[in-house]
Amino acid sequence: LNLILPFALACYVLGRGKWKRLGCYTFGLGALALLSTQSVGGLLAFVSILVPAIFCFTRDRKKRLVFLAGICVFACLFYLLRPVLNPNHTEEVVGTDAVLRLLLWVSAWNLFVHSPVLGVGWGNFTNLYALDMPFMAGALAAHNIYFQLLAETGLVGFVAFFHLIVQSWRQARSQLRSSADSLDLALAFGVLGALLSVLVHGFVDFLFQANAQF
Repeated sequence: LNLILPFALACYVLGRGKWKRLGCYTFGLGALALLSTQSVGGLLAFVSILVPAIFCFTRDRKKRLVFLAGICVFACLFYLLRPVLNPNHTEEVVGTDAVLRLLLWVSAWNLFVHSPVLGVGWGNFTNLYALDMPFMAGALAAHNIYFQLLAETGLVGFVAFFHLIVQSWRQARSQLRSSADSLDLALAFGVLGALLSVLVHGFVDFLFQANAQF
């Protein structure tokens, strides 16, 4: 959802005719679907898309402040209404999940330290972390792009990944600054937003294993 929502938002703001209508419907329904997932990482990534969108598409300073304040209010309301929206998201469940992820991150870091150049091999984290934590045996990812890339591909894979990210970011930013076509601008912002959402959501999930689209 966070891969298509930046493009849909840009189509609504910059597009005309059918592109504007399609962008509006896609962004509205997509945002509703994202809220329904109640994924904390997904929602944080979504907010990280909205903030640069405000600065890119809103020229008036007062409107920027209003939109930013609206995001803050929405975030506070969502936090306060968590028990109503999903009773399963109790403090105990969230706390247990946080401890589990912390242990997985430590295990991933230990694997990286033992094989820092090339890592332990792509896809091998789920087979090897149980050696450090046999009580947590099971096919669990590291729930973090950065730690799992370091553990499985080492510094070589980690640097290669960020080289591709940086090059894609530069190309999209250049297109956003230089293009006069609305669809080109929407595509450029869509790429920037998608990359940003991956990097933000990647702090709490290993997206490449969970979603084949990535």
